[in-house]
Amino acid sequence: MSLNDLKIPNYERDIKMFEFEINNLKSEKGKKLCNDILEQIKQQMDIIKRGHSSYNGGFLNPQFVRENVNTLCSLRNKLKKLISQSKRT
Repeated sequence: MSLNDLKIPNYERDIKMFEFEINNLKSEKGKKLCNDILEQIKQQMDIIKRGHSSYNGGFLNPQFVRENVNTLCSLRNKLKKLISQSKRT
């Protein structure tokens, strides 16, 4: 199984939704901030995917992955809030 074969529920849908929302923002500053956060989200997802990969010799550190999941949730909430605020301006 390759890293690309790992499927994370709703990940692809969320990324597409965020990209759509960001592209519809009028503020260039808001777009840049949102795109920066979106890139951080993608990086966290890659870390989580690698943490679940069989290429790690079957070793899984739940605490490490949990920290990345918490960071991912925080980034998603931050991005949702920023998109919402940017739409109002």
